[in-house]
Amino acid sequence: MIPMSFRRAAAAFVAVAFLALVPLRAFAQWTQLDLPAMAGWSVPALSHLPDGRFLYGQGGSIYLQDAWGQSNVTAFANIPSGTDPSLIAVWNASTAVAGQGGSGYSALFSFNPSNTSSTFTSIGTNYNYAGAMGDASSIFTVGASWANTTNRLVYMTLDGSINKTLIEYISIYSAGFTRDASGNLYVGSNDDGKVYKFTSSQIETAITGSALTLASGAMVHDFGGGGNLSSLAVDGLGRVWAAGWATNGIKVFDPNTSQESTFLPGPTNVNYVVSTFSKDGVDYISYLDNAGWNVGDTVSYGYAAAAAIPEPATLVLAGVGLAAALLLRRRS
Repeated sequence: MIPMSFRRAAAAFVAVAFLALVPLRAFAQWTQLDLPAMAGWSVPALSHLPDGRFLYGQGGSIYLQDAWGQSNVTAFANIPSGTDPSLIAVWNASTAVAGQGGSGYSALFSFNPSNTSSTFTSIGTNYNYAGAMGDASSIFTVGASWANTTNRLVYMTLDGSINKTLIEYISIYSAGFTRDASGNLYVGSNDDGKVYKFTSSQIETAITGSALTLASGAMVHDFGGGGNLSSLAVDGLGRVWAAGWATNGIKVFDPNTSQESTFLPGPTNVNYVVSTFSKDGVDYISYLDNAGWNVGDTVSYGYAAAAAIPEPATLVLAGVGLAAALLLRRRS
């Protein structure tokens, strides 16, 4: 007969192991919505209005969420022909930029993100795999071309008066980048999985002075490997979120605890795009996932309050609590 002490220890081990294997979506309280399916090969683009509604783009269309918290969307009527879009960058309720996408230089268009009947006005061409607004009159973009496969970061004013490379070499593979609320810029090298931070003052100096290198920035974290940093976001708690092609979840690094975690809000081995936004004073993390790049492949959007997503220590305590409860159960 197996001793009771052994059975209790085994039960506790199984309980903790079970908690370690449960997808973190069960704890993170993600809200998930189904979106229009893929219309063909494209990497979906994601951004948000100040009221929290998302803009979602893929397959030659850009959609605006009709109302917060629900999945009905309306397509923008006047998106220029041939626009992927590669990026959607929103500054405020009336100012945004969409990138046409493609290899090398391609067009960028300004538009009103709150009006699905908005006109799209060409503001010039640039590398534009990904983008983030600098202010109401400028945008940062990153991209490469087949002729020059190194991704670089470019600063461009919407009137075309400045179009300058700020970081010449980031990585060969698609480089993700983002800005935080203080204007600091985070760049991810897909060659080695490292994320670098450039302060707002460094960026301002580079706009009028000499270009930067990755070594000019401070390495925030090494996520390891390559191919998984094509999308970056920083939430209101300063945590760095990373995702990319064929990834099993979304990685997050908390500089306050030096802890890296992986969250699984949706399916595995899909393309994840991450973003952040605020609504009514609450900071949120959001994502898109698409199961493939074929016509009809599903696309989902999810979001959760940043403060509501537990740290790994929370899960460890939960596991200890459950294990203790099992150990204290009376023998039947």
